[in-house]
Amino acid sequence: MEDVKSYGKVTVGYGSMQQKEIDVIEFLQAEYKDRRLVSISVLNDDLKSIVATVENPLSTGRNPQSSIWLSPESMFALLSTYFLFLTMRGIDVESMVKQSISKDAVDFSYSDGLDIEKLKSE
Repeated sequence: MEDVKSYGKVTVGYGSMQQKEIDVIEFLQAEYKDRRLVSISVLNDDLKSIVATVENPLSTGRNPQSSIWLSPESMFALLSTYFLFLTMRGIDVESMVKQSISKDAVDFSYSDGLDIEKLKSE
């Protein structure tokens, strides 16, 4: 593997014989005003796998943490299918994304090389 900056580690296969830690090499994290935390992390493995995580405050009664670990192709398939679903329901996904980043309702943190401010100005 190439020598790249690590932003921490993710444990995959927890509790199994395949358990291991993999470096996070890129990430975007969004903390919403309701204290919900959504993270997308790229891992330093052969596939550059992606882990998406949603952490909910205990007060919501929802699952406190949900995660999915996918190849980039599978993550794209999942998201594009969801975007298609929303579009078929008449929802303008691009406007929703732009609206969510232009408000002060979300605090973002991200790895070097990513810049949310550039998107806010578009």
